[in-house]
Amino acid sequence: KLRDQPEADWDLIPHATLVWVLFPNTVIVFQIGHLELWRLFPGKDPLNETVFQVDLYTPNEVTSDEAQALYDYNLDFLLKVTESEDFIVSEEAYRALQSGAVDEVIFGRNEPALHHFHQQIQKAIA
Repeated sequence: KLRDQPEADWDLIPHATLVWVLFPNTVIVFQIGHLELWRLFPGKDPLNETVFQVDLYTPNEVTSDEAQALYDYNLDFLLKVTESEDFIVSEEAYRALQSGAVDEVIFGRNEPALHHFHQQIQKAIA
């Protein structure tokens, strides 16, 4: 649909999830109808615990029960996926890395945010 339009006219949000990583701990996710702001902080045991905060922003003030229900659903879905999928996979990957069984991790081309994040880590510690 966008292929035949000039890039300046593209509206990507209906076609993709846009993710901006703001080093070192913030992720902005653009979704249809809302924006998510994710922030991660070291926990009490910084090597083994991360505190995750997420905010969901709407383009307009929520003034109806129907709109409130939609945003509640979106936030509940976000939390369900991160808690039941993303965080579990992350914890398992971290355990595998701590075991020493894996020498390196290669991110696929479909993970540009992870590539960018690790490039910024390398720049910061260089």
